[in-house]
Amino acid sequence: MGRAFSGLMLILLISASVLSFNIHSVRAGTITVPDDYPTIQEAINNANGGDTVFVRNGTYLENITVSKPMSLIGENNEATIIQRDGIGAVVEFASSGVDFRGFTIRDGEVGITIDSYLQDLLIHNVIFINNQYGILTYKCSNSTVEGNIFLDNFRGVSVAFDNCAFLDNVFNNTSEGAFMIEGYSNEVANNTILNGEIGIGIWGLSNAVVGNNVTGSLCGMEVGSLDSSFIGNFLCNNRNGMTLEDASNISVLSNVFLNSGLFVNDWQGGTKGATILDNLVNGKPLVYVQGESNRTIEDAGTGQVILVDCNYMKTMNLDIRNTTVGIELCRTMNTEILNCNLSGNSWGIYLSSASENMITMCNIASNCYYGVHLSGSDRNMFSGNEIMRNRSGVSLRDSYENRFSGNDISSNEHYGIRFLGWSENNLFYNNNIANNSWQGVQLIPADPQEVLENFWNMDYPLSGNYWGDYSGLDFFNGPYQNETGSDGIGDTAYIIDANNMDRYPLIFPYGYVPSPDSNNDGMVDILDLVKIALAYGSVPGLPIWNPYIDLNQDSIIDIFDIVVVALHFGETS
Repeated sequence: MGRAFSGLMLILLISASVLSFNIHSVRAGTITVPDDYPTIQEAINNANGGDTVFVRNGTYLENITVSKPMSLIGENNEATIIQRDGIGAVVEFASSGVDFRGFTIRDGEVGITIDSYLQDLLIHNVIFINNQYGILTYKCSNSTVEGNIFLDNFRGVSVAFDNCAFLDNVFNNTSEGAFMIEGYSNEVANNTILNGEIGIGIWGLSNAVVGNNVTGSLCGMEVGSLDSSFIGNFLCNNRNGMTLEDASNISVLSNVFLNSGLFVNDWQGGTKGATILDNLVNGKPLVYVQGESNRTIEDAGTGQVILVDCNYMKTMNLDIRNTTVGIELCRTMNTEILNCNLSGNSWGIYLSSASENMITMCNIASNCYYGVHLSGSDRNMFSGNEIMRNRSGVSLRDSYENRFSGNDISSNEHYGIRFLGWSENNLFYNNNIANNSWQGVQLIPADPQEVLENFWNMDYPLSGNYWGDYSGLDFFNGPYQNETGSDGIGDTAYIIDANNMDRYPLIFPYGYVPSPDSNNDGMVDILDLVKIALAYGSVPGLPIWNPYIDLNQDSIIDIFDIVVVALHFGETS
């Protein structure tokens, strides 16, 4: 009996020991790489849900899949490196409940790809280097991406997330976009984004973008999100600081734009009910007005003006520089822009679905894209403006029956005037179109088989335009330029293309008044005679022809022009 009892006790003790061992084996534990397993994937495969895989410093050539809830922790995020082995993603999350931190991930088609409909993920203190996509997923929720660094990736975070937080991350040289997020109730806060195409692109519903620094991007923020807020962000040196596209019921509050600004790219009318208040552009207030009429804006301390769905407004005597759009009219009518200086912006004046407005006596110069751009805008009038030294002077896209007269559209880097899409029946006359580096006029129809026909002169005796490269002479006058005697209009038409010509091109610049002080230095002296000598004997069409020193306007630089200078020699102004 005693022996039987002793044997039974021994069996129970052994069973208890085995049971105790089994219970211990399913508790959360830590596996160390390479101490316990030589590769990260082997450690993951042998871990249980809830375990921690700790990875020591080193470079691991692997593509790993995390298929259970667990923590993966690198010893040092600069020295614990997972580098792509083959193609595809460096790391794949195939399970919810993953805590991933302390690594460098590099050289992947995707740094981390997240399978659809996962949740409760944490990506923290990870460095992403030279991946096509840093983080890529279709749909996940209730997760956090925090305190990571993204360097030299094509795109940083490209995701469809809901109820997620993206906090305190740093992006540098992200080619296409740092954040491209679609979803609802996400928070994007306190991130630093440097040097990329798009800083933050966000679409969806009820998102909050707060306290981010976006510097050096082509577009700081691209917004197509509804019922969302954009508060306290710093947007510096972006061509477009913040672009709104179909962004209804949003709040844009207390943001600071430095050498950038706001742009409403919304000709279809999706941006409604926006609250845009207390924003600064280069230290001056951003004036955003929606749905108002009969108001004048003339505060010299204005940093930018955007009028949306307005009527009978007046904007005058403003000096707006170094922002995205100096003055933008979006779906706005019967509004006047008068005597404004708009220089050093991405666009000087931008009209989007804006009709029957008048722009007069403005200096629109040295803007990065177009001095004036019209998109879907009809029957506007531009007169007496200087549109000079922009990349291109005037651009019209799908715009009809606009009138340009008395403008100086000269010395632009590319084109004087560009027609894009369906832009027809626009009228240009009495403009100076000269010294544009690439071409005076470019026409690019939406369909190469179609013809864009615009009008380039008034009926005689009114005239067309002055063209800097016109080589015709002026010996005749009359509607057909066949009657003896000059009239300041070229005897032959200026040909733009087979369907566009100026029948009455001007021989001299519009508004030109001959002056013996041909170099405009305030004194008639030997320097004015030197200018005449350099062009002596020339007529229109010759390379050395200079209409500004044809002082008697007889279409030849000769002794009579020298006589005019001699008669006024020594005079000052």
